[in-house]
Amino acid sequence: MEYLATFPNQMQAIEYARALGLRGIPNRMMPRPRMLEASCGTAVRFTSLQAPEILQKIAPVKSLYRIEDGKYLPVE
Repeated sequence: MEYLATFPNQMQAIEYARALGLRGIPNRMMPRPRMLEASCGTAVRFTSLQAPEILQKIAPVKSLYRIEDGKYLPVE
């Protein structure tokens, strides 16, 4: 499943990308899509089969979205 995480600041985005990489989860930092609310303009996009609850605990995130058919669906 493909996800996008947003963050309160760029440092947390960097930490999250690093934490994903250490777990063997490929990811890339990218500009946050304008339609998504966040304090920081950086987001991390990645693919993972892990449960969203685990992904949110890797490092602090402002919001986590599942990407389906080009739409960003909030993960609760």
